[in-house]
Amino acid sequence: MTDVESHLRARLGAVAEDLTGPDDTVSAPAAIARYRQRRRTRVVLTAATAAVAAVVVAVPAAVGGPARGSGEVAGADRTPEPTPTSTPDREAELAAREAAARAAAASRSAQWAAEAAAAQAAAQPELDAVVSELGGPVTLGSPAEWDRWLPDGRPYPGDDLEDDLSTCPVLSARLGEVTGREMSYWAGTLPNGPAGCTWVPVPLVYDTVDHDTVVSVGFLADGTTVEEYARDARQGPGQGVAPCPRADVPSAPGGALLLRCESSGTTSYTLVVPDTRLEGGVWFLVVSTDERATAPAADVLPALVEGVTAAFG
Repeated sequence: MTDVESHLRARLGAVAEDLTGPDDTVSAPAAIARYRQRRRTRVVLTAATAAVAAVVVAVPAAVGGPARGSGEVAGADRTPEPTPTSTPDREAELAAREAAARAAAASRSAQWAAEAAAAQAAAQPELDAVVSELGGPVTLGSPAEWDRWLPDGRPYPGDDLEDDLSTCPVLSARLGEVTGREMSYWAGTLPNGPAGCTWVPVPLVYDTVDHDTVVSVGFLADGTTVEEYARDARQGPGQGVAPCPRADVPSAPGGALLLRCESSGTTSYTLVVPDTRLEGGVWFLVVSTDERATAPAADVLPALVEGVTAAFG
Protein backbone atom coordinates (compact mmCIF):
# COMPACT_ATOMS: atom_id res chain seq x y z
CA MET A 1 0.00 0.00 0.00
CA THR A 2 1.45 3.37 -0.99
CA ASP A 3 1.70 6.41 1.27
CA VAL A 4 -1.06 8.08 -0.69
CA GLU A 5 -3.39 5.11 -0.25
CA SER A 6 -2.62 4.84 3.46
CA HIS A 7 -3.23 8.54 4.00
CA LEU A 8 -6.48 8.48 2.03
CA ARG A 9 -7.77 5.38 3.87
CA ALA A 10 -7.08 7.01 7.23
CA ARG A 11 -8.83 10.23 6.18
CA LEU A 12 -11.85 8.41 4.76
CA GLY A 13 -12.11 6.25 7.88
CA ALA A 14 -12.13 9.31 10.10
CA VAL A 15 -14.78 10.96 7.96
CA ALA A 16 -16.97 7.82 7.98
CA GLU A 17 -16.71 7.55 11.75
CA ASP A 18 -17.56 11.22 12.15
CA LEU A 19 -20.62 10.97 9.89
CA THR A 20 -22.18 8.03 11.78
CA GLY A 21 -23.54 10.40 14.42
CA PRO A 22 -22.92 10.55 18.17
CA ASP A 23 -23.78 7.66 20.48
CA ASP A 24 -25.90 7.98 23.59
CA THR A 25 -22.92 8.91 25.74
CA VAL A 26 -22.00 12.01 23.80
CA SER A 27 -23.05 15.29 25.42
CA ALA A 28 -24.82 18.14 23.56
CA PRO A 29 -21.69 20.35 23.38
CA ALA A 30 -19.73 17.40 22.00
CA ALA A 31 -22.43 16.75 19.40
CA ILE A 32 -22.30 20.37 18.29
CA ALA A 33 -18.51 20.23 18.05
CA ARG A 34 -18.75 17.03 16.02
CA TYR A 35 -21.25 18.65 13.64
CA ARG A 36 -18.92 21.59 13.07
CA GLN A 37 -16.01 19.21 12.55
CA ARG A 38 -18.10 17.26 10.04
CA ARG A 39 -18.67 20.39 7.92
CA ARG A 40 -14.94 21.14 7.88
CA THR A 41 -14.19 17.51 7.04
CA ARG A 42 -16.46 17.61 3.99
CA VAL A 43 -14.44 20.45 2.52
CA VAL A 44 -11.15 18.67 3.19
CA LEU A 45 -12.49 15.39 1.79
CA THR A 46 -13.58 17.06 -1.43
CA ALA A 47 -10.12 18.55 -1.95
CA ALA A 48 -8.38 15.27 -1.07
CA THR A 49 -10.56 13.24 -3.41
CA ALA A 50 -9.80 15.60 -6.29
CA ALA A 51 -6.08 15.36 -5.59
CA VAL A 52 -6.15 11.54 -5.46
CA ALA A 53 -8.14 11.37 -8.67
CA ALA A 54 -5.44 13.43 -10.36
CA VAL A 55 -2.77 11.04 -9.05
CA VAL A 56 -4.68 7.94 -10.17
CA VAL A 57 -5.10 9.35 -13.67
CA ALA A 58 -1.45 10.34 -13.92
CA VAL A 59 0.10 7.10 -12.61
CA PRO A 60 -0.57 4.85 -15.65
CA ALA A 61 1.02 7.39 -17.94
CA ALA A 62 4.06 7.62 -15.68
CA VAL A 63 4.66 4.00 -14.67
CA GLY A 64 2.39 1.76 -16.69
CA GLY A 65 3.87 2.28 -20.15
CA PRO A 66 7.23 2.38 -21.84
CA ALA A 67 9.51 5.36 -21.42
CA ARG A 68 9.16 8.07 -24.03
CA GLY A 69 11.56 10.56 -25.38
CA SER A 70 11.62 14.08 -24.09
CA GLY A 71 9.83 15.29 -27.17
CA GLU A 72 6.94 12.80 -26.95
CA VAL A 73 3.63 13.31 -25.19
CA ALA A 74 0.95 10.87 -24.10
CA GLY A 75 -1.29 9.89 -26.98
CA ALA A 76 1.14 11.15 -29.64
CA ASP A 77 1.05 7.81 -31.43
CA ARG A 78 -2.70 7.93 -31.95
CA THR A 79 -4.02 8.37 -35.47
CA PRO A 80 -5.56 11.86 -35.76
CA GLU A 81 -9.26 11.98 -36.52
CA PRO A 82 -10.07 13.18 -40.00
CA THR A 83 -11.25 16.78 -40.30
CA PRO A 84 -14.69 17.04 -41.93
CA THR A 85 -14.40 18.55 -45.35
CA SER A 86 -17.03 19.75 -47.73
CA THR A 87 -17.94 17.54 -50.63
CA PRO A 88 -19.72 18.33 -53.87
CA ASP A 89 -22.82 16.49 -52.60
CA ARG A 90 -22.79 18.44 -49.32
CA GLU A 91 -22.36 21.74 -51.11
CA ALA A 92 -25.21 20.90 -53.45
CA GLU A 93 -27.45 20.04 -50.50
CA LEU A 94 -26.70 23.35 -48.77
CA ALA A 95 -27.29 25.29 -51.96
CA ALA A 96 -30.62 23.52 -52.46
CA ARG A 97 -31.71 24.37 -48.90
CA GLU A 98 -30.81 28.04 -49.34
CA ALA A 99 -32.68 28.19 -52.62
CA ALA A 100 -35.75 26.58 -51.02
CA ALA A 101 -35.65 29.08 -48.12
CA ARG A 102 -35.43 32.02 -50.53
CA ALA A 103 -38.31 30.63 -52.59
CA ALA A 104 -40.46 30.16 -49.47
CA ALA A 105 -39.73 33.72 -48.31
CA ALA A 106 -40.58 35.10 -51.74
CA SER A 107 -43.80 33.09 -51.76
CA ARG A 108 -44.82 34.46 -48.36
CA SER A 109 -44.02 38.01 -49.42
CA ALA A 110 -46.08 37.59 -52.58
CA GLN A 111 -48.97 36.16 -50.55
CA TRP A 112 -48.85 39.02 -48.04
CA ALA A 113 -48.70 41.57 -50.86
CA ALA A 114 -51.71 39.98 -52.54
CA GLU A 115 -53.66 39.94 -49.27
CA ALA A 116 -52.76 43.57 -48.59
CA ALA A 117 -53.87 44.59 -52.07
CA ALA A 118 -57.16 42.73 -51.64
CA ALA A 119 -57.77 44.37 -48.25
CA GLN A 120 -56.99 47.80 -49.69
CA ALA A 121 -59.39 47.27 -52.59
CA ALA A 122 -62.16 46.10 -50.24
CA ALA A 123 -61.74 49.07 -47.89
CA GLN A 124 -61.20 51.73 -50.57
CA PRO A 125 -64.87 52.68 -51.12
CA GLU A 126 -65.44 53.27 -47.40
CA LEU A 127 -62.15 55.13 -47.05
CA ASP A 128 -63.05 57.41 -49.95
CA ALA A 129 -66.46 58.08 -48.42
CA VAL A 130 -64.93 59.05 -45.07
CA VAL A 131 -62.35 61.34 -46.71
CA SER A 132 -65.19 63.01 -48.58
CA GLU A 133 -67.10 63.48 -45.32
CA LEU A 134 -64.15 65.29 -43.78
CA GLY A 135 -64.91 68.13 -46.17
CA GLY A 136 -61.43 69.34 -47.07
CA PRO A 137 -57.93 69.79 -45.66
CA VAL A 138 -57.44 68.96 -41.99
CA THR A 139 -55.07 71.32 -40.19
CA LEU A 140 -54.24 71.15 -36.48
CA GLY A 141 -51.78 73.21 -34.46
CA SER A 142 -50.59 72.49 -30.93
CA PRO A 143 -50.66 75.29 -28.33
CA ALA A 144 -47.23 76.80 -27.57
CA GLU A 145 -47.74 76.21 -23.83
CA TRP A 146 -47.52 72.45 -24.48
CA ASP A 147 -43.80 72.78 -25.23
CA ARG A 148 -42.95 72.64 -21.51
CA TRP A 149 -44.06 68.99 -21.46
CA LEU A 150 -42.52 67.87 -24.74
CA PRO A 151 -41.18 65.57 -26.01
CA ASP A 152 -41.97 63.24 -23.09
CA GLY A 153 -45.56 64.39 -22.69
CA ARG A 154 -47.60 65.78 -19.85
CA PRO A 155 -47.60 63.71 -16.63
CA TYR A 156 -50.85 61.84 -16.01
CA PRO A 157 -52.78 61.81 -13.76
CA GLY A 158 -52.50 65.46 -12.81
CA ASP A 159 -53.64 67.30 -9.71
CA ASP A 160 -57.30 66.40 -10.23
CA LEU A 161 -59.88 65.65 -12.92
CA GLU A 162 -60.26 69.32 -13.85
CA ASP A 163 -56.50 69.56 -14.33
CA ASP A 164 -56.46 66.53 -16.65
CA LEU A 165 -59.40 67.85 -18.66
CA SER A 166 -57.93 71.33 -19.04
CA THR A 167 -55.95 70.40 -22.17
CA CYS A 168 -58.57 68.09 -23.75
CA PRO A 169 -61.04 69.34 -26.38
CA VAL A 170 -64.74 69.45 -25.40
CA LEU A 171 -66.31 66.59 -27.38
CA SER A 172 -68.90 64.76 -25.27
CA ALA A 173 -72.02 66.48 -26.64
CA ARG A 174 -70.84 66.28 -30.26
CA LEU A 175 -70.01 62.58 -29.92
CA GLY A 176 -73.34 61.93 -28.19
CA GLU A 177 -75.23 63.37 -31.15
CA VAL A 178 -73.56 61.14 -33.72
CA THR A 179 -73.70 57.96 -31.60
CA GLY A 180 -77.23 58.52 -30.30
CA ARG A 181 -76.13 57.92 -26.69
CA GLU A 182 -74.47 59.79 -23.88
CA MET A 183 -70.69 59.95 -24.21
CA SER A 184 -68.23 61.21 -21.61
CA TYR A 185 -64.55 61.86 -21.04
CA TRP A 186 -63.04 58.70 -19.56
CA ALA A 187 -59.29 59.13 -19.04
CA GLY A 188 -56.06 60.78 -20.23
CA THR A 189 -54.70 64.23 -20.98
CA LEU A 190 -52.82 66.15 -23.69
CA PRO A 191 -50.11 66.08 -24.84
CA ASN A 192 -49.60 62.48 -23.74
CA GLY A 193 -48.85 60.16 -26.67
CA PRO A 194 -51.21 58.64 -29.26
CA ALA A 195 -53.89 57.75 -26.68
CA GLY A 196 -54.20 61.23 -25.15
CA CYS A 197 -57.73 62.06 -24.04
CA THR A 198 -60.35 59.30 -24.32
CA TRP A 199 -64.16 59.20 -24.42
CA VAL A 200 -66.48 56.22 -23.95
CA PRO A 201 -70.24 55.65 -23.51
CA VAL A 202 -71.99 56.31 -20.20
CA PRO A 203 -72.24 54.75 -17.63
CA LEU A 204 -68.50 54.99 -17.13
CA VAL A 205 -66.73 51.78 -16.11
CA TYR A 206 -63.14 51.99 -14.96
CA ASP A 207 -62.32 48.36 -14.22
CA THR A 208 -62.41 47.30 -17.88
CA VAL A 209 -61.31 48.51 -21.32
CA ASP A 210 -64.07 46.54 -23.06
CA HIS A 211 -66.12 49.43 -24.46
CA ASP A 212 -68.08 49.14 -27.70
CA THR A 213 -67.05 52.68 -28.70
CA VAL A 214 -63.76 54.35 -27.84
CA VAL A 215 -62.78 57.79 -29.11
CA SER A 216 -59.40 59.38 -28.46
CA VAL A 217 -57.27 62.38 -29.37
CA GLY A 218 -53.51 62.10 -28.99
CA PHE A 219 -50.40 64.11 -29.71
CA LEU A 220 -46.80 62.94 -30.08
CA ALA A 221 -43.65 65.03 -30.57
CA ASP A 222 -40.80 62.50 -30.44
CA GLY A 223 -39.90 62.77 -34.12
CA THR A 224 -42.28 60.06 -35.36
CA THR A 225 -43.58 61.01 -38.79
CA VAL A 226 -46.99 60.38 -40.29
CA GLU A 227 -45.53 57.90 -42.77
CA GLU A 228 -43.57 56.00 -40.09
CA TYR A 229 -46.68 55.54 -37.97
CA ALA A 230 -48.71 54.38 -40.95
CA ARG A 231 -45.98 51.94 -42.02
CA ASP A 232 -46.05 50.21 -38.64
CA ALA A 233 -49.85 49.99 -38.43
CA ARG A 234 -50.96 46.36 -38.76
CA GLN A 235 -54.25 44.53 -38.64
CA GLY A 236 -55.25 40.95 -37.96
CA PRO A 237 -55.02 38.56 -34.99
CA GLY A 238 -52.54 39.19 -32.21
CA GLN A 239 -50.08 41.92 -33.12
CA GLY A 240 -51.32 41.90 -36.73
CA VAL A 241 -49.44 40.86 -39.84
CA ALA A 242 -51.05 42.80 -42.67
CA PRO A 243 -50.77 46.55 -43.27
CA CYS A 244 -53.92 48.55 -42.60
CA PRO A 245 -55.66 49.97 -45.68
CA ARG A 246 -55.01 53.69 -46.02
CA ALA A 247 -56.05 56.83 -47.84
CA ASP A 248 -54.39 60.21 -48.29
CA VAL A 249 -56.08 63.19 -46.67
CA PRO A 250 -55.26 66.81 -47.63
CA SER A 251 -53.42 68.65 -44.89
CA ALA A 252 -50.77 71.31 -44.40
CA PRO A 253 -47.89 71.09 -43.90
CA GLY A 254 -47.43 67.76 -45.64
CA GLY A 255 -50.25 65.27 -45.95
CA ALA A 256 -52.39 63.40 -43.46
CA LEU A 257 -53.21 59.70 -43.65
CA LEU A 258 -56.42 57.85 -42.81
CA LEU A 259 -55.96 54.24 -41.66
CA ARG A 260 -58.69 51.61 -41.40
CA CYS A 261 -57.71 48.61 -39.26
CA GLU A 262 -59.71 45.51 -38.32
CA SER A 263 -58.84 43.08 -35.54
CA SER A 264 -60.88 40.64 -33.44
CA GLY A 265 -64.22 42.14 -34.42
CA THR A 266 -63.14 45.76 -33.86
CA THR A 267 -62.88 48.38 -36.60
CA SER A 268 -60.63 51.38 -35.97
CA TYR A 269 -60.24 54.55 -37.97
CA THR A 270 -57.12 56.59 -37.25
CA LEU A 271 -56.44 59.96 -38.81
CA VAL A 272 -52.76 60.89 -38.48
CA VAL A 273 -52.17 64.62 -39.01
CA PRO A 274 -48.89 66.60 -38.94
CA ASP A 275 -48.81 69.56 -36.58
CA THR A 276 -48.85 72.98 -38.25
CA ARG A 277 -46.74 74.69 -35.57
CA LEU A 278 -44.22 72.18 -34.27
CA GLU A 279 -41.96 70.26 -36.63
CA GLY A 280 -42.05 66.61 -35.58
CA GLY A 281 -45.45 66.96 -33.92
CA VAL A 282 -48.19 64.51 -34.96
CA TRP A 283 -51.87 64.31 -34.05
CA PHE A 284 -53.85 61.07 -33.71
CA LEU A 285 -57.64 61.09 -34.01
CA VAL A 286 -58.98 57.58 -33.36
CA VAL A 287 -62.40 55.92 -33.29
CA SER A 288 -62.77 52.21 -32.50
CA THR A 289 -66.10 50.36 -32.53
CA ASP A 290 -67.29 46.76 -32.43
CA GLU A 291 -70.57 45.04 -33.37
CA ARG A 292 -72.28 46.36 -30.20
CA ALA A 293 -71.75 50.02 -31.12
CA THR A 294 -74.74 52.19 -32.00
CA ALA A 295 -72.79 53.93 -34.78
CA PRO A 296 -69.89 52.65 -36.90
CA ALA A 297 -66.45 54.20 -36.64
CA ALA A 298 -66.74 55.59 -40.16
CA ASP A 299 -69.71 57.73 -39.06
CA VAL A 300 -68.11 58.92 -35.81
CA LEU A 301 -64.74 60.04 -37.19
CA PRO A 302 -66.02 63.10 -39.12
CA ALA A 303 -67.69 64.41 -35.95
CA LEU A 304 -64.45 63.84 -34.02
CA VAL A 305 -62.41 65.74 -36.63
CA GLU A 306 -64.89 68.59 -36.58
CA GLY A 307 -64.65 68.91 -32.80
CA VAL A 308 -60.86 68.74 -32.63
CA THR A 309 -60.49 71.21 -35.50
CA ALA A 310 -62.76 73.64 -33.66
CA ALA A 311 -60.40 73.48 -30.66
CA PHE A 312 -56.98 73.30 -32.33
CA GLY A 313 -57.47 74.18 -35.98
